[in-house]
Amino acid sequence: MRSSSTRTSGVAASGTRWTVVRPPMRQDKPHTGTYRRAFGANVRGGRVIPRADVADALLAVLTDPA
Repeated sequence: MRSSSTRTSGVAASGTRWTVVRPPMRQDKPHTGTYRRAFGANVRGGRVIPRADVADALLAVLTDPA
């Protein structure tokens, strides 16, 4: 299996607009609406996140021009 940085490089080289989302370990817990994002770095202390918050974050990046 290739490393995540190698896979990201392949996506970047594709010439398409892209966003890579790397959530930490997902948990079956209720949606909190509270999560942190980082650009070009890992979120410090980010160990777990409810699956519902991952879904919320994925929907948010669809409309985020960054």
